[in-house]
Amino acid sequence: ATSSFNHATDDFVTRSIQAVTANFRRHGHEVPDWVPYSCLYVDRARNELTEAALQVPADAVLFWDVDQTIYAGDEIDLAARFNVGNVVTAAYVSRQSPQHYVLYERTPEGWRMLTRADLIGRREPFAVHKCGAGALWVRRRVLEAISPPRWMAGYHSKGVYVGEDMLFCDLVHT
Repeated sequence: ATSSFNHATDDFVTRSIQAVTANFRRHGHEVPDWVPYSCLYVDRARNELTEAALQVPADAVLFWDVDQTIYAGDEIDLAARFNVGNVVTAAYVSRQSPQHYVLYERTPEGWRMLTRADLIGRREPFAVHKCGAGALWVRRRVLEAISPPRWMAGYHSKGVYVGEDMLFCDLVHT
């Protein structure tokens, strides 16, 4: 499925980015570095795609962002290992510099992003607490168990922006 939500013009996108940037600043938040490069409506697009995908008979939905990078063979691992869990992701790296894996584990201090060193030598699937949705395979029953909207971007209680993928992971864990 593809999203029918498209931007009308490049000018609209530019104005939207400017509005989002101004909104961050107006509320005293630092403007995240992803704002100029992001689809401002990714949560809406993911919800639309999810609803469309649930209209077809399939056991799972694969969310694959065209701007993500994975290492050779990881997509094969993702497909081969889907039977180990209800939500499976590939170890892809973020599009922003410095590039890092979009995998997080909970620590006593909060959240820690996994690094290449954490993954060296690991060939078996392992659990993470949060992950990006750029390369995400989700079983239908997981999506059906969460009431819409399933994808929402917003602010953490500490005033930190949290993307739709991280909040989706919270919904999966509840």
